[in-house]
Amino acid sequence: MTWIVVGGFAVEPIVLVLALALVAGGLLWWDGRRTVAPTTSARRGIRHATITFAVALTPLVVGMASPVLVFYFGLLAPRLEPRLLAIAPTIGLWAFLAVQTVGELTWPGPRGSHREARLVARTASDVVGHAARRWMWATVAVLAAAGGALALAADGPRTIARLADGAVAAQTSFPGWSWTIPVLAVAMVAAGATEAVLRLVASRPAVEGVDGYWDMWLRRRAARRLVRVTQLVLGLTLAGLVGLAGLSLRWLGLAVMAGEAPAVGSSVHVLVGDVLCGIAIAAVAASLVAAAWPARDPAPQSTIGQVPAGARS
Repeated sequence: MTWIVVGGFAVEPIVLVLALALVAGGLLWWDGRRTVAPTTSARRGIRHATITFAVALTPLVVGMASPVLVFYFGLLAPRLEPRLLAIAPTIGLWAFLAVQTVGELTWPGPRGSHREARLVARTASDVVGHAARRWMWATVAVLAAAGGALALAADGPRTIARLADGAVAAQTSFPGWSWTIPVLAVAMVAAGATEAVLRLVASRPAVEGVDGYWDMWLRRRAARRLVRVTQLVLGLTLAGLVGLAGLSLRWLGLAVMAGEAPAVGSSVHVLVGDVLCGIAIAAVAASLVAAAWPARDPAPQSTIGQVPAGARS
């Protein structure tokens, strides 16, 4: 059995992952509790959204933690192929979106003998800003461009090589087409699924007893979380591919490899590797900033009877 040492204590990896999921769920519960709900129906809607998001986080955390457990702690490596490991975070995102879909399809509708419904046509653009969606699709586009470039630069499915002093040296950890094709495929599906769930958020039943502004705020809250999580996972996936390519080129340039090393190193490979590692770090920072901004969108004061002509984040 493999253990991870945290703060001087040895814990099992699955316990650590579940603990992180519980902490995230606790923060969500606290955020839901501090949100002012003007009616019982509003409180029911907030509770439903919070529980759905907390449950959806569990497979997401497991998927995103898998590469960390392998590369930093050496766990699961004998049972997971590298390309499966590369798509593990996005598979976790698939599960996250599936749970969110179930949550939207089971959204609590009006109750009681007297029911009202506001007939307002909404689209995904009404519940999430254009900038957020463009950032998400821009991340997909950059991921596709980077994946294509890495596949073309590779000398094999996951190999990069160079010739020095008549000897051929190769690195077999380079993200070639055997990595990039699966990553791009699952990323495109995830982005498309996010758009589909956004449409469900826009078309779900309105919350009873609140005005249109408060109902739109609750929709924006759910939509913003969806887009943030998707762009975060895709951005970190992009950073992982570029960072792994940079490390492989550095190792190749420094003649660090399993086979026979060439007599001299390659400063060009080292330089390109350093640049790619820097780009990967920048991608991580940009993804984290985009996922955290704006930090909070306070709920508006509900005034019954007002319906917004169009509310956009």
